[in-house]
Amino acid sequence: VQGYSPRDAVWMRPQTTVAGMVAKQTGEAPFVVPPALLAAAPAAPASRWADPRLGDVPVGFLADADTTGGNSGSPVVNGRGELVGVNFDRVWENVANDFGFNPEIARNVSADARYLLWLLETLHGAAAEGLLAELGIRAPARP
Repeated sequence: VQGYSPRDAVWMRPQTTVAGMVAKQTGEAPFVVPPALLAAAPAAPASRWADPRLGDVPVGFLADADTTGGNSGSPVVNGRGELVGVNFDRVWENVANDFGFNPEIARNVSADARYLLWLLETLHGAAAEGLLAELGIRAPARP
C-alpha cells in the first residue's frame, strides 16, 4: 500500500477514510453519500473496523499491484493470506502498464475490507452479526 505522484507537486495519499468521503460529499454525482452513511460517519472512528493509525475506518487504498482490465472484483490479500480488500480499478496513469510496468506510477485501487464490513454493520446492524459469524469474520485486535 503506497501513494504516488502522478505529476510535479501532486501527491496521492495511499488511503482514504470515512471522514474523507464525507468531506467530498456534494450531493451531486459522483459525490453523493447516502443519508444513512452520513448519519453513521461520526461514529466510524470508534468502530471496531477503524484503523488506529488513521483514526477512522479506511475506505479504499492504493497499492502497487500490477493489474489489468478484467481484474475488478479480485481479492487483495496480505502476506498472511488474509483478505484485506477488493480490487476495483487502477489509476489513470496505470493504463500504460498493459505495455510495461512502471513502479513509480503503477497503482491499483481497492476497497478496504474494513470499510465493506463497516458498511455491512452500519446498514444492517444486528442482522449483520449472523452473517459475519457465518463467514468467520472477526474484528482486528485493538491495541
